[in-house]
Amino acid sequence: MARDGNSLSGVLRDAWDGLDLAPMTKTNRVRATAPHIGIIGHVTKDELLRNLTDTETSNGFANRFVWLAVRRSKELPFPSSPDHEAMQTLSTKIAGIIRNSRLTRTIELGPEAAEAWKAIYHDLSADRPGLAGALLARAEAQVMRLSAIYAVLDERQEIGLPHLKAALALRQFSEQSVVMIFGDSTGDPMADTILRAVRVREGMTDTQISSLFGRHMSAARLDQAKGVLAAAGYIHCEEVETVGRPTRIWKAGAKKAKEAK
Repeated sequence: MARDGNSLSGVLRDAWDGLDLAPMTKTNRVRATAPHIGIIGHVTKDELLRNLTDTETSNGFANRFVWLAVRRSKELPFPSSPDHEAMQTLSTKIAGIIRNSRLTRTIELGPEAAEAWKAIYHDLSADRPGLAGALLARAEAQVMRLSAIYAVLDERQEIGLPHLKAALALRQFSEQSVVMIFGDSTGDPMADTILRAVRVREGMTDTQISSLFGRHMSAARLDQAKGVLAAAGYIHCEEVETVGRPTRIWKAGAKKAKEAK
């Protein structure tokens, strides 16, 4: 995907959206209509942080995946094979569910699930700051898809409240995973540098922040980075009176509301 001219990112985004896939190749033209594609991948945290680019984070590629941080629960030097009969029973059941699901054209929300969906939709679809916000931007769409999967596995033709709750639980775990993996990074390298420095010190002036970058960055660009951090509640500005103009001091954390007298 990192090669110049590679169209895989766009193709995968179209696949998630269910759009027809028709790669622009000169020979052996192929076309996939109404695709339904699922991808399960495994990657280490270090490799993910190293290779997930700013572009793929911000263009909607990354938030089309549900990120889950997993660890092994135990060490098994001599793992046993799964029970053959149990595996056969499970595979037969899943095969039957797949056959029956092909007869279902539409899966809708049941009455209880619909009421719950209205109550949670605002929070699910709300914008969130920083890199984590970009990676979780399709929360409502992901929850609806997961709910439908749970309903199909339950051999139901409508999404019930248990299916919606199960999807929300998995989504909550995904949100916690994203925060654990990516922290409170903003996705802006300059803003992240400022945030780390401000947290180490008790406070930094505009001049000190400019010195972090050798005083080569424009005031407008620095103000933009500080604005990103302030909007996310990561830093706040306090003014200190001096003989001349007040000095702005940037400190970590959101600005506390003044106590009522």
